[in-house]
Amino acid sequence: MAPKHSGKYDKLTTMYNCLCSGAFSDLTITCGSETWKAHRVVVCPKSSFFRAACVGNFKEAATGVINLEEDNPLMVQFMMDYLYTDNYLDFGQVPPTGCPSKPIIHIQMYSLGDKYDIPSLRHISTRQYRASLRDGEASFEEYLASIPEVYQPLASNGLRKAAINHARLELSKSTCSDESRSMLKRVMKEIPEFGSDLIDAVLAAPVPGMCEDCRDDHMHGENLAICHVCGVIIE
Repeated sequence: MAPKHSGKYDKLTTMYNCLCSGAFSDLTITCGSETWKAHRVVVCPKSSFFRAACVGNFKEAATGVINLEEDNPLMVQFMMDYLYTDNYLDFGQVPPTGCPSKPIIHIQMYSLGDKYDIPSLRHISTRQYRASLRDGEASFEEYLASIPEVYQPLASNGLRKAAINHARLELSKSTCSDESRSMLKRVMKEIPEFGSDLIDAVLAAPVPGMCEDCRDDHMHGENLAICHVCGVIIE
């Protein structure tokens, strides 16, 4: 499958060019009908799964072929993009046809990062999920649709904190409509753990503000008494 990038990735790295062309490939990764001619030196250092498959006592080590048959090819494409460029979807970039919403993409990328033990992918996908909600890339309906996946057993606390924080911020806005509140209540009933977490968060941290760990680098929390993401007291 030919990887595609736009914007700042027009000038691709040498190794990414090799992924596109298949040059010097020593590892084939397949998913559905798609194939990537990859390189062990790129994927193995970032993933203990691929490292074990390539050097362990597995047939993949002998054949040089790894079949990810249980995964979505579009999500595997994003994963390969990340392994070669440290990114998989730019802000404002429109996902390819057939892709789910951006919040769902970020959650599924977290799941792949967890499944194939790619810690840095788990980290960036959590940040991307939070940013997609904060910066308005996702509609309120898309946000609500992401909550069931956020509350899957393997989802991270970071994803859940972002979902809870977004709900609290939306509820605090004067523009939050009765329809939006009604939809949120419905999701709280359908996913009791989410409802409980949201109530606990509002009770624990009623004063808006962000602590050093929860805010982004460009945000400032001077004179704020309590973090409205995790509830920690700000000194």
